[in-house]
Amino acid sequence: MAATRYATFDCYGTLIDWNLGIRTQLERLFGVEPAPRLLERYHELEPEIEAEPFRSYHEVLSLALELERQLAASAAPPN
Repeated sequence: MAATRYATFDCYGTLIDWNLGIRTQLERLFGVEPAPRLLERYHELEPEIEAEPFRSYHEVLSLALELERQLAASAAPPN
């Protein structure tokens, strides 16, 4: 008899530290100093994307790129 196999997904950060992963990438992209502020901004923008009606995966990826663009603009030093 074959063993039963399971897959699990972590949507609440209980298995994977999403904040650490996101912050690590923000540090890599924009530097250590702006990373905490950008992580806070990310958490402001993400619910806006998730609150919208159903989207195709292509649309979600496009919105994620827009989110990255907004974070990059947030990382720019003030004039």
